[in-house]
Amino acid sequence: MLTQSTRVPGIEVYALQQALGSEQETVSYLSNVTSELFGRTFSAQAPSDRGLPCVALKFSDVRADTAEMVVPFARDLASRMTDLLGFNRSARPQVIALVVLDPEDPASIRGWVDPPRSQYTGNLAGGFIAGESTQDLLQQWSHMQADPRVSLWLSQMNDARAERRWEYRVLRYFNLLEGMSKGSLGVKVAVLDAQGQQLLQSNGKPYTTKEARGAVYMVIAGLCRFRGDIDEDGFCSHAPLWELCQHWTTVRNQVAHAGAWDSDFQVSGTGNVDAFLKVAPRERRADLESALAECVRMVIDGVIFRGYLPL
Repeated sequence: MLTQSTRVPGIEVYALQQALGSEQETVSYLSNVTSELFGRTFSAQAPSDRGLPCVALKFSDVRADTAEMVVPFARDLASRMTDLLGFNRSARPQVIALVVLDPEDPASIRGWVDPPRSQYTGNLAGGFIAGESTQDLLQQWSHMQADPRVSLWLSQMNDARAERRWEYRVLRYFNLLEGMSKGSLGVKVAVLDAQGQQLLQSNGKPYTTKEARGAVYMVIAGLCRFRGDIDEDGFCSHAPLWELCQHWTTVRNQVAHAGAWDSDFQVSGTGNVDAFLKVAPRERRADLESALAECVRMVIDGVIFRGYLPL
């Protein structure tokens, strides 16, 4: 909710007077839904508000080989600027769209719209296969009522999924699993491989769940062994679970200490994951993140449905 336009080097910030929506419109819509469900309406009169205020960011001169290369660059800068504006305004802004104009091809306009705001990104299947089961929902709800940690874990997972940057999502997913492990298994559990052999640190000391890598490994591998129908090394075709845990730990540490994966400030040990990201880095990053997200969902599902972890 800015009242005046401003600028920083390379970026002009325009305060827009037209809001995206209003509370009145939302209440009116809910009233219509209520009428369809219950045959009655409630007052659509709502307190006056300012809707959803927005700003426009103009990048005056971006140099790149192609217009397509501008999109991720501009998105990153826009996200950083809106995070700063949100901090100053005690708000939680979002980047919703981007337009690229190429001066050498003025007739062509490239556009990008934030997918979460433009389309549904969850499971596209319907019915039982997509989890639409009253019996399962009752069981899940019962566990949520019995243990408030389940609600916390679900909220943290959804917050991680909503992050705009891949390394931030990895950071949140990893920290969630680490917290689940240490909070439920403790910090003195020995870290054993699938053959029951003690896994050792580089200094020769045994890994325990006190170490982040060991904690995340044991909460995932433990569920796989608890169930007996999941291969703990089957989450990613490029690396077994123990190596994945090292990659996740490395990305987490780099982001936590340097603020980003692609940072000039390199944290000790990042070379361990460089090889994984070096070839086809976008695909590797997607593999790292998707495998971690799958593990988080599997562990939470194991707690809700199968009583995994000492609740």
